[in-house]
Amino acid sequence: METIRVAGHIDENGHIEIDQPNKLPPGDVMITIERISLEDEAAEAAFDELLASPKSLAFLKQLGDQVLAEDEAGLTDELDPDTL
Repeated sequence: METIRVAGHIDENGHIEIDQPNKLPPGDVMITIERISLEDEAAEAAFDELLASPKSLAFLKQLGDQVLAEDEAGLTDELDPDTL
């Protein structure tokens, strides 16, 4: 099953308006509506702003480099989904 997420909104008359992607193949689909609260939007905006800061990007790069170095040095364990 392929998942395609689209944005949209419900107007004052209760009609759903979506930003339709181009060139969808014909066939049956399952539609799920997920309401986005104002708190969710604010949290997402704050997270995006945090990730966009040069300080955060430098930290994430440093952290990624450290993880790769540990893996290359054999200091990491294989992930076993059955033990999660």
